[in-house]
Amino acid sequence: MANTDPKQKLIAFLERRAWNPILKASGKRYEGADAKRLECVQQKTQAQRERYEKYRSAGEVAGAAGAFLRAHEAAMISPWN
Repeated sequence: MANTDPKQKLIAFLERRAWNPILKASGKRYEGADAKRLECVQQKTQAQRERYEKYRSAGEVAGAAGAFLRAHEAAMISPWN
Protein backbone atom coordinates (compact mmCIF):
# COMPACT_ATOMS: atom_id res chain seq x y z
CA MET A 1 0.00 0.00 0.00
CA ALA A 2 1.39 3.41 -0.99
CA ASN A 3 2.13 5.95 1.68
CA THR A 4 -0.39 8.81 1.37
CA ASP A 5 0.67 10.84 4.42
CA PRO A 6 2.02 14.13 2.98
CA LYS A 7 4.59 14.54 5.76
CA GLN A 8 5.98 11.05 5.22
CA LYS A 9 6.05 11.54 1.45
CA LEU A 10 8.05 14.74 1.89
CA ILE A 11 10.41 13.08 4.39
CA ALA A 12 10.93 10.19 1.94
CA PHE A 13 11.73 12.67 -0.84
CA LEU A 14 14.28 14.48 1.36
CA GLU A 15 15.70 11.12 2.39
CA ARG A 16 16.29 10.07 -1.23
CA ARG A 17 17.38 13.36 -2.72
CA ALA A 18 19.12 15.27 0.07
CA TRP A 19 20.13 13.22 3.09
CA ASN A 20 21.13 9.79 1.75
CA PRO A 21 23.73 11.09 -0.74
CA ILE A 22 25.47 12.90 2.11
CA LEU A 23 25.07 10.22 4.76
CA LYS A 24 26.22 7.43 2.44
CA ALA A 25 29.29 9.28 1.17
CA SER A 26 32.45 7.38 1.98
CA GLY A 27 35.10 9.13 4.04
CA LYS A 28 37.70 6.86 2.44
CA ARG A 29 37.73 9.14 -0.60
CA TYR A 30 39.02 12.07 1.48
CA GLU A 31 42.04 12.78 3.64
CA GLY A 32 42.81 15.13 6.50
CA ALA A 33 40.67 18.24 6.76
CA ASP A 34 38.35 17.11 3.96
CA ALA A 35 37.56 13.87 5.80
CA LYS A 36 36.84 15.86 8.96
CA ARG A 37 34.58 18.24 7.02
CA LEU A 38 32.63 15.33 5.58
CA GLU A 39 32.19 13.83 9.05
CA CYS A 40 30.96 17.20 10.37
CA VAL A 41 28.50 17.60 7.49
CA GLN A 42 27.24 14.04 8.01
CA GLN A 43 26.64 14.70 11.72
CA LYS A 44 24.74 17.91 10.96
CA THR A 45 22.74 16.15 8.25
CA GLN A 46 21.77 13.34 10.64
CA ALA A 47 20.69 15.89 13.26
CA GLN A 48 18.60 17.71 10.65
CA ARG A 49 17.00 14.44 9.55
CA GLU A 50 16.06 13.58 13.14
CA ARG A 51 14.69 17.09 13.74
CA TYR A 52 12.49 16.95 10.62
CA GLU A 53 11.03 13.60 11.72
CA LYS A 54 9.70 15.32 14.87
CA TYR A 55 7.72 17.94 12.96
CA ARG A 56 3.98 17.30 13.07
CA SER A 57 2.97 18.20 9.52
CA ALA A 58 4.20 18.42 5.95
CA GLY A 59 3.80 22.19 6.22
CA GLU A 60 6.26 22.34 9.10
CA VAL A 61 8.74 20.16 7.21
CA ALA A 62 8.39 22.25 4.04
CA GLY A 63 8.71 25.48 6.01
CA ALA A 64 11.87 24.29 7.75
CA ALA A 65 13.40 23.03 4.51
CA GLY A 66 12.59 26.31 2.75
CA ALA A 67 14.05 28.38 5.58
CA PHE A 68 17.20 26.25 5.53
CA LEU A 69 17.62 26.74 1.78
CA ARG A 70 16.96 30.48 1.93
CA ALA A 71 19.47 30.93 4.76
CA HIS A 72 22.18 29.06 2.88
CA GLU A 73 21.42 30.86 -0.37
CA ALA A 74 21.72 34.22 1.41
CA ALA A 75 25.02 33.13 2.97
CA MET A 76 26.38 32.19 -0.45
CA ILE A 77 25.69 35.62 -1.96
CA SER A 78 26.56 37.69 1.10
CA PRO A 79 29.51 40.03 0.45
CA TRP A 80 30.64 39.51 4.06
CA ASN A 81 31.47 35.81 3.67
